[in-house]
Amino acid sequence: MRRTVAIAAMMIFAGLGLAVPASAYTPYPPDCSVAHPVVNGSPVAKTDVMTCTGREATQHWHLYVECFGPWLDSDATGNSVVGNGSSTASCPWGYAQGPTFVPEP
Repeated sequence: MRRTVAIAAMMIFAGLGLAVPASAYTPYPPDCSVAHPVVNGSPVAKTDVMTCTGREATQHWHLYVECFGPWLDSDATGNSVVGNGSSTASCPWGYAQGPTFVPEP
């Protein structure tokens, strides 16, 4: 996330626009829940699964998470979903934090 903020700040300073405005990111809706999948009785901290049950049939959306690890912070984007369903985002290492519902255009 820090890297993303730094890049965004450089783009703004250079007069370039951002691809997705910050206002497009919202906390996840009340009909959505987030959990870590469980493998062999233990939660997998680097993966989050968001499941939504009250979305409009034509709404496109995905899960976004921040990834934190010992060397570098990054992010992960889940699969795109139309309507109700589940989006899974997996970090390459470390753990997932700050799950965010992202509506798609």
